[in-house]
Amino acid sequence: MNSNNTAYLFTGLILLSPISTFAANPYINGFLDVTHLLSDGETDGTSARENKFNTSAELDLQTALTEKASVRIDVDYQNTVNEGTGVSMEQAFLRWKAQGGLNVLAGVMNNPLGWEGHDAPDLYQISQGQLWNIFDGQTSLYANNIAGLMVEGKAGNGLEFAGGVLNDLGNVAEENSLIGLARFKGTPDLELELGVITQDSQAETLIDANATFKRGALTVGGEALIASAVYDIGLGATASYQVSDDVSATLRFDTVSYEASGIDDTSSITVAGSMSLSKNVVANVEVRINDNGETPAANPAATVGDGELIMLELIATF
Repeated sequence: MNSNNTAYLFTGLILLSPISTFAANPYINGFLDVTHLLSDGETDGTSARENKFNTSAELDLQTALTEKASVRIDVDYQNTVNEGTGVSMEQAFLRWKAQGGLNVLAGVMNNPLGWEGHDAPDLYQISQGQLWNIFDGQTSLYANNIAGLMVEGKAGNGLEFAGGVLNDLGNVAEENSLIGLARFKGTPDLELELGVITQDSQAETLIDANATFKRGALTVGGEALIASAVYDIGLGATASYQVSDDVSATLRFDTVSYEASGIDDTSSITVAGSMSLSKNVVANVEVRINDNGETPAANPAATVGDGELIMLELIATF
């Protein structure tokens, strides 16, 4: 049986699992994401991805095993021009409520560091920024995921914390990564976060600080990421304004500088708009201008190409 058939069979078993494993009060949700690259200004000549549709979907299953233990499994489907068709496991972890208000998580989880979300419905625009791409580039697992054991809890006065021991992000033999995170929710309108994660190779230790401020219809986010190697610093800023109940507009700027001498910074300006078509269907449009001062061959660590991209998107959630 080839790998695709194996993946489809496994997904079928997951879909049937609410009848058995997930029979005890299961919660199922997910989304469908269809994107279209209307214009590819990064590619000279004929573009293999321009005017092509990419489709992805996610099915999330959660169930409580006991009063203290629960399981979550996320299954992703992709049909893209660059990566072909496949089914992947995004998350699969156990959450256990320990003593003292602590939660223990074990398995494969989304990386909690960074300002931007992982899934399409959690983003203010279509593409992810350069800082998220740096994190994704360090992790050998699919979709910027981490594997290991984490403990999370609350210290009161709006302070939350998390820490844990992981498989090395780059899967270096006999090595582990350590992760730590502190989050302060000072008011309903202000959230501050500081996180660190180690690894044995690549960019080595990464330190991320970000903040979110909300005032009425406006949401503003800022982020700074520094690394021990490869990258000097990455900076990102996002402002999103809810024009009406159904329409929002977003402006994002990010830039990354590199450790190697003679390598120019890469920068991106993103302008996006979102419109709700119905209760669970959203349409997005994005214009992104990337500036990669060096060619990819001269700057293999660059997180963007060079040129303008115009993208369209439909998201349906359930």
